Order: sequence, then structure tokens, then C-alpha cells
Amino acid sequence: MTDHQNPFELLLEVQEEDIRHDQLRHQIDNHPLLAQIAALHEQSVSIDGSTRAQRMERDAYIVRQSEIEDKVRDLDRRVGEINDRLRSDSSGSFRDQAAMSKEMNSLIERKRTLEDEELELMELIEPLEALLNRAHETQQRLHSQARADHEAMTKERRELMIQLDEIVSQRNALALSVPESLLNEYNRLRARLGGIGAARLVHGMCSGCNLALSATEVDRLRHVNAMELVHCDQCGRILVP
Repeated sequence: MTDHQNPFELLLEVQEEDIRHDQLRHQIDNHPLLAQIAALHEQSVSIDGSTRAQRMERDAYIVRQSEIEDKVRDLDRRVGEINDRLRSDSSGSFRDQAAMSKEMNSLIERKRTLEDEELELMELIEPLEALLNRAHETQQRLHSQARADHEAMTKERRELMIQLDEIVSQRNALALSVPESLLNEYNRLRARLGGIGAARLVHGMCSGCNLALSATEVDRLRHVNAMELVHCDQCGRILVP
């Protein structure tokens, strides 16, 4: 059982909680679903970029199709007006009627040309629409998967944050029993040495840097006062014999 009267043993317990905290924090900040969500986003952006030219081409055809439809409606209106005049009692002389008939035929021919152009446009639009629809369906699947992954990640992170809060509470409770000067030294070293500020001496080796101490140093540490602050002569961490 840990000797809770020994501040260095308590410090090692604080260190263990800090390690758990750092590992859990890393797990939260680098959740595996983050990479998956980013990959889905990249796929979506790639699809959007690869279909941009097709969308612009399709949209230009649609604009032209709309212009043709407006012109055809206008031609239909004008043909209808001429036809009404020809059928009315005020159609005028034979020459006037012939001129109107010629104009009407010209309008009908113009309409036929526009309708042929519209058919050609429809044939161009159809494969583009099919391609863009497939791309849209793929985008929808990607977005749906990304939403599901984000929800799952949020739930898991929330659970991990609860564990993190428990670790912080336990760590802070332990730290209250460690002398302030020792805790400050530990925190300073921990910030400088990759999160490990204190380590145990195990079989002549510092468990913080995993380097063997000299036989002379090991022998010296065996005879120091249990309450004396010592450091690893290899890495500088607080060393607990």
C-alpha cells in the first residue's frame, strides 16, 4: 500500500493521474472519427470540384432553353394574332392576306427551328443531369455518414469528458497533500519534459527517461534521506528511489 505520509509517493500518484489525464485528453482531441469525418469532407469537396464544369455547362443550356421557350411563346402569340386577323372580316385585301400568311409561315418556320434547337439542348442536358444527380446522391450519402459519425463522436467525447473530470478531481485531491514547493517543481519539470515530471528508480534505471544511472549514483540514492528531493542525473526529473 502506498505510504500516504511520504510526499514523493503521493507525487507519483499525482503523476499517474496526470498521465491518465493526458492520454484521455489526447484520445478526445484525436478521436479516430475526426479523420474519417475529414476524409468524407474531402471527398465531398472533390466531387463538388470535379462537377463544377458540368454544372456550369448544364446551367448555360438551361438558360438558353428558357430563352427559347420564351421566344416560342411569343411566336405562338404572334401566329395566333395573325390567324385571328385572317379569320376575321377585317382581314383586308387579298394582298394583305397573302402578306399575313407569308409572315405567319415565316414565324412558324422560326418556331420549328427554335424547337429543333431546344430538342438538341435537351439531349445535351440529359446526360449532364444524370451525372450531376449521381454526384448529388453520392454527396448526400457522404453528408449522412459524416452526420452519423459526428453524432457518434460527440457522444463518445461526452462520456470521455466525464471520465476526464473524475481524473481531474482525483488528481487535485491528491495534490492537496503534496507540499507546494515540491508540486511547483514537479509542474515545472512536467511542462518541460513531455508531461513526466517525476519518476521512480527501478533496478537502477529512471522510469522517466529509461536510462540507467551510474552505479555510484544508484548507491548514493540508496543512502539519501527519504524526504530529500533528488533528480535524475540523466533527464533532470524528480526521482523517487
